[in-house]
Amino acid sequence: MEKEKTKKKLISGIKVICSVIVCAAGIQFLVLAGWGMDPLTGLESALADKLNITLGRAALIFEGTTFCIFLFVDKSLVNFGSFAFCFGIGPCIDFWAGALSGIGMSRSAAGSLLFMVAGSFLIIVSIAYYVPLDFGLQSLDMYSVSIARLLNRRYGAGLTVTYLIMTAGALCLGVRPGITTLAAMTTYGYLIDKVRNIFDRKAENRKNRKGGGL
Repeated sequence: MEKEKTKKKLISGIKVICSVIVCAAGIQFLVLAGWGMDPLTGLESALADKLNITLGRAALIFEGTTFCIFLFVDKSLVNFGSFAFCFGIGPCIDFWAGALSGIGMSRSAAGSLLFMVAGSFLIIVSIAYYVPLDFGLQSLDMYSVSIARLLNRRYGAGLTVTYLIMTAGALCLGVRPGITTLAAMTTYGYLIDKVRNIFDRKAENRKNRKGGGL
Protein backbone atom coordinates (compact mmCIF):
# COMPACT_ATOMS: atom_id res chain seq x y z
CA MET A 1 0.00 0.00 0.00
CA GLU A 2 2.76 2.42 0.98
CA LYS A 3 4.73 1.44 -2.11
CA GLU A 4 1.70 2.22 -4.29
CA LYS A 5 1.31 5.66 -2.70
CA THR A 6 4.99 6.42 -3.27
CA LYS A 7 4.71 5.34 -6.91
CA LYS A 8 1.63 7.55 -7.38
CA LYS A 9 3.42 10.56 -5.90
CA LEU A 10 6.45 9.95 -8.11
CA ILE A 11 4.28 9.80 -11.23
CA SER A 12 2.44 12.96 -10.19
CA GLY A 13 5.77 14.70 -9.63
CA ILE A 14 6.96 13.77 -13.11
CA LYS A 15 3.69 15.01 -14.61
CA VAL A 16 4.03 18.33 -12.79
CA ILE A 17 7.61 18.81 -14.00
CA CYS A 18 6.46 18.12 -17.57
CA SER A 19 3.70 20.70 -17.11
CA VAL A 20 6.25 23.28 -15.94
CA ILE A 21 8.39 22.74 -19.03
CA VAL A 22 5.39 22.91 -21.40
CA CYS A 23 3.95 26.00 -19.70
CA ALA A 24 7.31 27.79 -19.93
CA ALA A 25 7.48 27.01 -23.66
CA GLY A 26 4.00 28.47 -24.06
CA ILE A 27 5.04 31.66 -22.27
CA GLN A 28 8.05 32.07 -24.55
CA PHE A 29 5.86 31.63 -27.63
CA LEU A 30 3.69 34.50 -26.37
CA VAL A 31 6.82 36.62 -25.94
CA LEU A 32 7.86 35.79 -29.52
CA ALA A 33 4.40 36.70 -30.82
CA GLY A 34 4.92 40.29 -29.68
CA TRP A 35 1.21 40.90 -29.16
CA GLY A 36 1.32 41.25 -25.41
CA MET A 37 1.48 38.50 -22.82
CA ASP A 38 -0.79 36.74 -20.42
CA PRO A 39 -1.36 38.96 -17.33
CA LEU A 40 1.00 37.05 -15.02
CA THR A 41 3.84 37.15 -17.54
CA GLY A 42 3.05 40.81 -18.22
CA LEU A 43 3.43 41.61 -14.53
CA GLU A 44 6.67 39.65 -14.34
CA SER A 45 7.89 41.35 -17.53
CA ALA A 46 7.26 44.74 -15.90
CA LEU A 47 9.26 43.58 -12.89
CA ALA A 48 12.06 42.40 -15.19
CA ASP A 49 12.19 45.82 -16.87
CA LYS A 50 12.28 47.64 -13.54
CA LEU A 51 15.07 45.44 -12.14
CA ASN A 52 16.91 45.06 -15.48
CA ILE A 53 16.91 41.27 -15.26
CA THR A 54 15.65 38.43 -17.49
CA LEU A 55 11.99 37.45 -17.53
CA GLY A 56 12.90 34.09 -16.01
CA ARG A 57 14.63 35.69 -13.05
CA ALA A 58 11.70 38.05 -12.51
CA ALA A 59 9.36 35.05 -12.55
CA LEU A 60 11.57 33.31 -10.00
CA ILE A 61 11.42 36.34 -7.69
CA PHE A 62 7.64 36.86 -7.97
CA GLU A 63 6.63 33.22 -7.82
CA GLY A 64 9.20 32.27 -5.21
CA THR A 65 7.87 35.08 -3.00
CA THR A 66 4.31 33.86 -3.57
CA PHE A 67 5.36 30.34 -2.56
CA CYS A 68 6.77 31.62 0.73
CA ILE A 69 3.64 33.72 1.42
CA PHE A 70 1.21 30.85 0.88
CA LEU A 71 3.42 28.49 2.83
CA PHE A 72 2.28 30.48 5.87
CA VAL A 73 -1.11 31.85 4.71
CA ASP A 74 -2.68 28.69 3.23
CA LYS A 75 -0.45 25.65 3.36
CA SER A 76 -3.24 23.46 1.93
CA LEU A 77 -2.45 24.87 -1.53
CA VAL A 78 1.26 24.14 -1.28
CA ASN A 79 2.95 20.88 -2.21
CA PHE A 80 5.71 19.61 -4.49
CA GLY A 81 3.87 20.97 -7.54
CA SER A 82 3.96 24.44 -6.01
CA PHE A 83 7.70 24.20 -5.44
CA ALA A 84 8.29 22.84 -8.96
CA PHE A 85 6.32 25.63 -10.62
CA CYS A 86 7.39 28.53 -8.41
CA PHE A 87 11.09 27.72 -8.55
CA GLY A 88 11.22 25.91 -11.89
CA ILE A 89 9.17 28.03 -14.28
CA GLY A 90 11.67 30.94 -14.26
CA PRO A 91 14.73 28.90 -15.26
CA CYS A 92 12.60 27.05 -17.84
CA ILE A 93 11.46 30.37 -19.37
CA ASP A 94 15.07 31.51 -19.73
CA PHE A 95 15.96 28.12 -21.22
CA TRP A 96 13.23 28.40 -23.86
CA ALA A 97 14.19 32.03 -24.52
CA GLY A 98 17.59 30.80 -25.63
CA ALA A 99 16.35 27.67 -27.40
CA LEU A 100 13.70 29.54 -29.41
CA SER A 101 15.57 32.81 -29.97
CA GLY A 102 16.27 32.10 -33.63
CA ILE A 103 12.69 31.55 -34.79
CA GLY A 104 11.42 34.98 -33.77
CA MET A 105 13.86 37.04 -35.80
CA SER A 106 11.75 37.45 -38.96
CA ARG A 107 8.19 37.64 -37.73
CA SER A 108 5.15 38.18 -39.95
CA ALA A 109 1.58 38.79 -38.80
CA ALA A 110 0.76 35.17 -39.58
CA GLY A 111 3.81 34.04 -37.61
CA SER A 112 2.81 36.16 -34.62
CA LEU A 113 -0.70 34.71 -34.73
CA LEU A 114 0.73 31.20 -34.86
CA PHE A 115 3.00 31.90 -31.89
CA MET A 116 0.11 33.38 -29.90
CA VAL A 117 -2.19 30.43 -30.59
CA ALA A 118 0.56 27.87 -29.90
CA GLY A 119 1.61 29.61 -26.70
CA SER A 120 -1.95 29.92 -25.44
CA PHE A 121 -2.64 26.28 -26.25
CA LEU A 122 0.42 25.08 -24.33
CA ILE A 123 -0.38 27.22 -21.28
CA ILE A 124 -4.04 26.19 -21.19
CA VAL A 125 -3.30 22.48 -21.56
CA SER A 126 -0.44 22.48 -19.04
CA ILE A 127 -2.53 24.22 -16.37
CA ALA A 128 -5.62 22.11 -17.03
CA TYR A 129 -3.47 18.97 -16.83
CA TYR A 130 -1.61 19.60 -13.60
CA VAL A 131 -4.28 21.24 -11.41
CA PRO A 132 -6.40 18.04 -10.98
CA LEU A 133 -3.29 16.14 -9.87
CA ASP A 134 -3.85 17.77 -6.47
CA PHE A 135 -0.12 18.02 -5.90
CA GLY A 136 0.07 21.70 -5.01
CA LEU A 137 -0.61 24.82 -7.07
CA GLN A 138 1.59 27.30 -8.89
CA SER A 139 1.52 30.97 -7.86
CA LEU A 140 -1.15 32.07 -10.35
CA ASP A 141 -3.43 29.26 -9.27
CA MET A 142 -2.89 29.92 -5.57
CA TYR A 143 -4.37 33.38 -6.12
CA SER A 144 -7.03 32.11 -8.54
CA VAL A 145 -8.26 29.28 -6.30
CA SER A 146 -8.28 31.56 -3.26
CA ILE A 147 -10.39 34.16 -5.10
CA ALA A 148 -12.68 31.46 -6.55
CA ARG A 149 -13.34 30.19 -3.02
CA LEU A 150 -14.13 33.70 -1.82
CA LEU A 151 -16.56 34.18 -4.71
CA ASN A 152 -17.93 30.64 -4.41
CA ARG A 153 -17.25 30.11 -8.11
CA ARG A 154 -15.24 27.71 -10.27
CA TYR A 155 -11.55 28.06 -10.99
CA GLY A 156 -12.14 29.91 -14.27
CA ALA A 157 -13.90 32.81 -12.54
CA GLY A 158 -11.09 33.13 -9.99
CA LEU A 159 -8.50 33.10 -12.76
CA THR A 160 -10.30 35.88 -14.65
CA VAL A 161 -10.41 38.12 -11.57
CA THR A 162 -6.75 37.37 -10.83
CA TYR A 163 -5.84 38.25 -14.41
CA LEU A 164 -7.65 41.59 -14.13
CA ILE A 165 -5.72 42.48 -10.98
CA MET A 166 -2.38 41.45 -12.51
CA THR A 167 -3.06 43.37 -15.71
CA ALA A 168 -3.79 46.49 -13.67
CA GLY A 169 -0.54 45.94 -11.75
CA ALA A 170 1.50 45.54 -14.94
CA LEU A 171 -0.14 48.66 -16.39
CA CYS A 172 0.85 50.64 -13.32
CA LEU A 173 4.45 49.48 -13.86
CA GLY A 174 4.42 50.55 -17.51
CA VAL A 175 3.50 47.40 -19.44
CA ARG A 176 0.43 47.89 -21.60
CA PRO A 177 -1.96 45.02 -22.32
CA GLY A 178 -1.98 43.60 -25.84
CA ILE A 179 -4.17 41.29 -27.89
CA THR A 180 -2.83 38.25 -26.03
CA THR A 181 -3.57 39.89 -22.68
CA LEU A 182 -7.19 40.50 -23.63
CA ALA A 183 -7.52 36.97 -25.03
CA ALA A 184 -6.13 35.51 -21.82
CA MET A 185 -8.45 37.54 -19.60
CA THR A 186 -11.56 36.66 -21.57
CA THR A 187 -10.93 33.06 -22.65
CA TYR A 188 -8.19 31.28 -20.65
CA GLY A 189 -10.32 30.64 -17.57
CA TYR A 190 -13.23 29.28 -19.60
CA LEU A 191 -10.99 27.14 -21.83
CA ILE A 192 -9.01 25.73 -18.90
CA ASP A 193 -12.26 24.63 -17.25
CA LYS A 194 -13.33 22.94 -20.51
CA VAL A 195 -10.01 21.16 -20.99
CA ARG A 196 -10.06 20.08 -17.34
CA ASN A 197 -13.46 18.49 -17.96
CA ILE A 198 -11.95 16.50 -20.83
CA PHE A 199 -9.06 15.30 -18.65
CA ASP A 200 -11.49 14.48 -15.82
CA ARG A 201 -13.69 12.39 -18.13
CA LYS A 202 -10.68 10.49 -19.47
CA ALA A 203 -9.45 9.83 -15.93
CA GLU A 204 -12.90 8.62 -14.91
CA ASN A 205 -13.09 6.31 -17.94
CA ARG A 206 -9.68 4.82 -17.10
CA LYS A 207 -10.79 4.32 -13.52
CA ASN A 208 -14.00 2.59 -14.65
CA ARG A 209 -12.09 0.31 -17.04
CA LYS A 210 -9.72 -0.71 -14.27
CA GLY A 211 -12.65 -1.30 -11.93
CA GLY A 212 -14.40 -3.39 -14.56
CA GLY A 213 -11.33 -5.57 -14.95
CA LEU A 214 -11.27 -6.56 -11.30
